[in-house]
Amino acid sequence: MHLFKTRGFSRWAKTAGLADPALCRSVAEMEAGLIEVHCDVKNSQ
Repeated sequence: MHLFKTRGFSRWAKTAGLADPALCRSVAEMEAGLIEVHCDVKNSQ
């Protein structure tokens, strides 16, 4: 698997203390479906 980071994301990750191994683990968990997402989408109509 290849992961590419934009310059802006890379800067943010560095300031947030998010190391590359942690990012790789997170992406692997997302690919395996091991995440739970709650989206609060409001209808704009």
